[in-house]
Amino acid sequence: MRKTFINTEISYIYPMSTWILQPTTQKIIESIVSNNEISEKSIKKSIKVKENEIRKILYKLEELGIVAPIGAFTLKEGKLDFKWKVKITDIKKVYEIIINKEIAEIDTELENMPDTIYYCLECGISYDTDSAYENNFQCKECGSILVEKENYKKLQLKELKEKLIDILNSIKKPEKTREKIKTTK
Repeated sequence: MRKTFINTEISYIYPMSTWILQPTTQKIIESIVSNNEISEKSIKKSIKVKENEIRKILYKLEELGIVAPIGAFTLKEGKLDFKWKVKITDIKKVYEIIINKEIAEIDTELENMPDTIYYCLECGISYDTDSAYENNFQCKECGSILVEKENYKKLQLKELKEKLIDILNSIKKPEKTREKIKTTK
């Protein structure tokens, strides 16, 4: 039976969600972790995903130190198939590494994002505080007065971060505790 640690519904709730929340990504990760060495072609056959998508995820996993490329070999069709060595085979550890990295990236983005933005009701253009101040809180395009608005993208990122922290905490819990939580819901 396949163990999944991440609720795939989150990716539909948060359209700007991270790559780890995508169901395809999770299938690829689970396929990779169950082997010591794997080729892109064998992943494609087992889960029926485009090689391009597989390669993107493998490159991200390589950046995190989870997999490493071994080499390439030529197939009959003249295409290259790359082989990858799996450095970390514990799926919990893999998800922990990925989610911690995603949380760090969200934190960086949140630090650089203003709490409020200024919005033109006519054009739909948003301005940060400095740009709005430079233009006397008027739209550059139409001259309308800008309206102060809460930065919803920042709120969405905070919610996403909380969900990722919840997922991370559920991964770290012992197996029996996680099973009890599922049965009580």
